[in-house]
Amino acid sequence: MEIGLEAEHFDAVYEGLKGYCSSSGEQLHPEDAVFLLPDQVGKGYLKQTKLRHGMALSWSRMQLIEPVVMDVGVRYPHMELSFTLEGDGSWSRHGTTREYGLSGGTGNLMYMHNEGFHAEQYAGKPIDHMEVRIDFALWRHLLSPLPWQAEESFYCRPCPLTPRVRDIIEEMRGCSYSGAIRQLYLEGKSMELIAICLNESGAGHGDLLQDAAKSFRKSDAEALVQARDILARTWQEPPSLMQLARMVGLNDFKLKSGFKELFGTTVFGYVRRMRMQEARLLLEKGQANVSEAAYRVGYTNVSHFASQFHKAFGSSPGEFMSRRNTAWKEPELPVRKRGEEENRR
Repeated sequence: MEIGLEAEHFDAVYEGLKGYCSSSGEQLHPEDAVFLLPDQVGKGYLKQTKLRHGMALSWSRMQLIEPVVMDVGVRYPHMELSFTLEGDGSWSRHGTTREYGLSGGTGNLMYMHNEGFHAEQYAGKPIDHMEVRIDFALWRHLLSPLPWQAEESFYCRPCPLTPRVRDIIEEMRGCSYSGAIRQLYLEGKSMELIAICLNESGAGHGDLLQDAAKSFRKSDAEALVQARDILARTWQEPPSLMQLARMVGLNDFKLKSGFKELFGTTVFGYVRRMRMQEARLLLEKGQANVSEAAYRVGYTNVSHFASQFHKAFGSSPGEFMSRRNTAWKEPELPVRKRGEEENRR
């Protein structure tokens, strides 16, 4: 499916989707707009939740049987924070060759104004993608200074999908409130995500580096932050300590001691935390049993995995799975309106 849109204002993208997808006939929350994929494209939906005027949260949950290609012109200034938990795809700015990933585990903090982008979501893998969008007119009153200027047309920095970020996303997904309280909760969590990512993506490293400068040279502090970001991207197959030290230009002693002092955990502790978080998500979603989860996050000894899981979360994997009915559940697909055309283009 190919989608072409010109977004002149904040709500234009979702208004434009009405020409390609059908609206759901039943919604749990009146502040949500839900669009179902045409059957020939796949199963799933796109959902937008308006948090306040000029601020929205959106989710894409789908399984494609053919790729979805989008060409969108963005004519209004806005900030966007996005995370792909599952999926496979890419996007690029019009007129450029650099591609940004939309694969599982990636995130971006982006500002765009009078720009166009080309995005592709590939068929095959399940897609689980979330975005927080804020109109710049609102953003100026919420946070200053910004890592970009109003006259700029584009800014993009990667945001590591750290354990804390994953936690917040799952808390938002599992929100049980309704009405104005739900909107307030989701807005608060969205702002927490933005604050973390401004700091961890590099856009807000100023405070972190300023604090680190009390104990480290500026170049060493920047190298340690770079090491942390590398591990956030490569925790499934991380470099060795010596390799990581060479990648950031530090010796192994300075990397080990500096990492612990700056981030409060060891290099291997950070990787272990990422693995435990991934294992917890696999168990929460029912996508693996204990032994499968252990193997998928890099443990061959299930007893050792269970011991580390207990240290991280205060319960064994088996106990955790027994309480899964109170944790995150896969949402049911919204229902189409009766008699509505399902294969609109």
